[in-house]
Amino acid sequence: MKIKHIMSNREEKVMEHLWENEAAMTITELEELMVEEGLSKASIFKAVQALIKCSYIKVSGVELVGKTYARQLEAEISKEEYAALILMEKGFTRSSLGEIAVAMTGSDHGSKASSLENEKLIHDLEEIIAKLRQ
Repeated sequence: MKIKHIMSNREEKVMEHLWENEAAMTITELEELMVEEGLSKASIFKAVQALIKCSYIKVSGVELVGKTYARQLEAEISKEEYAALILMEKGFTRSSLGEIAVAMTGSDHGSKASSLENEKLIHDLEEIIAKLRQ
């Protein structure tokens, strides 16, 4: 699968807020959250337009804000799906998943996770295996 678009830093910041917030958001709401990051309304709007164009976000409705209607925006792609697209673009394949999992858990570098974290990871991996077997 070919990656649609590699996000800029500002697009990633917009997506982070959409990924964290389960409900649809307007550009005004994004602006309020991103004021400390120093992005202008125009920058946020440009990022949103680019993300809509590549189908990473969608307009899911409208909301009355003051006297005008604002588009409600939702992520169309999950953070994990985007990460997978980037990995595939870099040449990683399904056969790399085991090695990636080992690298992410740090178990090949002597890092120690708690037994609770390990049990959760094992449970999650077993669920993935069960889904693949179906």
